[in-house]
Amino acid sequence: MTKEYLHFPGSATVGDVLRAYVYRNAQWWWLLTTEIAGTYYVCSFGSLLPYLTGRTPHIVHNIGDCAVCSGIDPRLWRDTGAMVEEALADGATCSRLVADLPMAELPVVEATAMEESEIGFWLMRQGLRVCGVTQNGVLCGVTIAQTLGGLGGVPGF
Repeated sequence: MTKEYLHFPGSATVGDVLRAYVYRNAQWWWLLTTEIAGTYYVCSFGSLLPYLTGRTPHIVHNIGDCAVCSGIDPRLWRDTGAMVEEALADGATCSRLVADLPMAELPVVEATAMEESEIGFWLMRQGLRVCGVTQNGVLCGVTIAQTLGGLGGVPGF
């Protein structure tokens, strides 16, 4: 289970998220998670930052789903430092709410329902690559069963 994610309520601003990203020395492969009305959502910072700075028309959840994004050099997603600075300098971007971001739904499993060692097998049986792990209904971790190896570990959703 990875701890390389930042979890924010839907009412948080993108500016709050980006400042936490900088403060925590997060990396492009880290995930952003949120909960809105009992449903969890997720995206990677490697796909969020190009979206926030206008380099992609949407948050890329699955490589190959969009002809425009498929043609972008995957190394762009690793250059997050400059994109964070650019996004932080844009007041309109910083004032957006996390709830308004087009993130992918994050399937969750209750930790008491199965052992941590079983979660990866459960993900594969469900045909999932990423899921949240909750304990007493609160997100306590994210499990990544499979990454897109050609992109240096970007999880697919």
